[in-house]
Amino acid sequence: MSFISGKFGQFAYFNLQLGGPIWHGKKVLDFGGNKGNMLTDPDSTIEHEHYWCLDVSQSAIEAGRAAFPEAHWLFYNRYNSQFNPTGSVGLDIPDAGQQFDYILAYSVFTHVGKVEMRELVYSLTRQLAADGTLALTFIDPHYVPWPESSARTNLAWRLTWAQEDHPAVQIAGEELLEKARHISSCTLTIGAELTL
Repeated sequence: MSFISGKFGQFAYFNLQLGGPIWHGKKVLDFGGNKGNMLTDPDSTIEHEHYWCLDVSQSAIEAGRAAFPEAHWLFYNRYNSQFNPTGSVGLDIPDAGQQFDYILAYSVFTHVGKVEMRELVYSLTRQLAADGTLALTFIDPHYVPWPESSARTNLAWRLTWAQEDHPAVQIAGEELLEKARHISSCTLTIGAELTL
């Protein structure tokens, strides 16, 4: 079984960031949308028949299709070291046959390198309507997500998690944290090696 997300709040996040747009009648592509958690939000006004989800997790796509059969579900068999290690490297984004009013990507580009991110964003823009909106999220490496329980930054959490998931990769966590201390952004990718 491939990854199925238990993370919620995606609709509320994008609705706030985009200024509370009118979603009714708008075509939405949820790139990396997993099992469609955006549709589970009780405040979500995205119509299921106008929602497309594209994800590298076959299990998530199947779960989403079962939960929301009127929506459109596309398995994207692209390689990702964490979520689809048997996928095809560099596979193009499939054409959904639509021009989307909104293309949303929540916590997708935190899992790919800069070159791959640029390629994917370029491909996504080709499916965007002329007056459409592309909205993406990124992790601030210096943000402390749980200050009440830990002073660890997002990057420190990701480095610990990376070491647990990839014990064969030598991760110089403290060295990388020091290297990243004075930068405004970074990409953490793990494949055959770890780069920052």
